Amino acid sequence: MRTARVLVAILALTGCTSSATRPTAPTFAATDGLEEDDQNDGLDLDDHRDPLDGRDDQQDQLAARLEKAPHVADVLAAAYAAAGLTGRLPGHVAMRARLGGLVPWVSVRTGRDTSWHDEDPDVGRGTTLEVRATWRLDRLVFDGRELQVVALEAARRRERRRLATHVIRTYFAWKRSASRSHSAEAGAELDALTAGWFSEALRRTASEVRTVAPGAATP
Repeated sequence: MRTARVLVAILALTGCTSSATRPTAPTFAATDGLEEDDQNDGLDLDDHRDPLDGRDDQQDQLAARLEKAPHVADVLAAAYAAAGLTGRLPGHVAMRARLGGLVPWVSVRTGRDTSWHDEDPDVGRGTTLEVRATWRLDRLVFDGRELQVVALEAARRRERRRLATHVIRTYFAWKRSASRSHSAEAGAELDALTAGWFSEALRRTASEVRTVAPGAATP
């Protein structure tokens, strides 16, 4: 009997020890997630603004400025006017060259005559004046200077094409570089080609564009 009691006591001690060393599962409070959500709700989302918002506003302002920029046709017209290439040569230039045949070519010539006789000791002296008018009536049909007028008109057309190519390339280079803030050189070249008209047009259009500060409320 004594041995049996000792065994029962040993078994009882072993059970208590195993229950004391058994790991316990962690418990989560139901309110932990709610407290974290409350903390997130307390954060001011306005403090975390997108840094690209300011860049977008600048792009919008540049787009508005480019939309109100002078049209390429207006820039070309100003460049033609500055270079003296507006329109064509007057049609009466060739006609005036032909009508020049009605204007006479006037020439004046003077001469001196001396005469004498052996029997007469006196010497006679005289002065002659000759006036001659010549009409070139063949010029009424064709004048050689008409070819010069035709050549001048062809040269003007070539110069207009060359100037148009230069202005168009510079204009669109200015529009492409305006968004990268490298338009000063192209703008100065356009200003030189148009004798200052381009910068004046930009100043007029810039006064019409309403600049809105980033984050400001529009009326």
